Amino acid sequence: MTWQAFNVPFLKGGIISDYKESENLKEMVENKKIFILAALSNNKIVGAVRYKSTANGQNIYLFRLAVLKFYRYMGIGSKLVKRVEKITKKLGYKKIKLDCVLEKGLFPYYKKLGYRVYNIKKHDDHYDVFMYKRVNSFKK
Repeated sequence: MTWQAFNVPFLKGGIISDYKESENLKEMVENKKIFILAALSNNKIVGAVRYKSTANGQNIYLFRLAVLKFYRYMGIGSKLVKRVEKITKKLGYKKIKLDCVLEKGLFPYYKKLGYRVYNIKKHDDHYDVFMYKRVNSFKK
């Protein structure tokens, strides 16, 4: 497995190239407002995650973790998250924050990776679970 951070998000493999906000995404990546980390296998993108600095500049917000269906349950998603954790620590941020839809079943996944719940918000048709992990709790 190889890793690559991309400056331009139009990539082969379809993970992010067909996203409806792709033009805005391209601009945000070029202006370093968000970053994309991708996992490659045999020169094919098999997983990706986005991250950015939060508004207060003290934390990283992790979002849009995706792994192609065939490559799931191989540890790729957790390796992407751990790579963002290393970057977060290296850059001097205090914690990583994220949110996920409770009904999609990712809450236990992030909990297993050491993330803690700090808020749950009910919407009409779903619940958002807001989670965090402090830098000093990252494992090597």
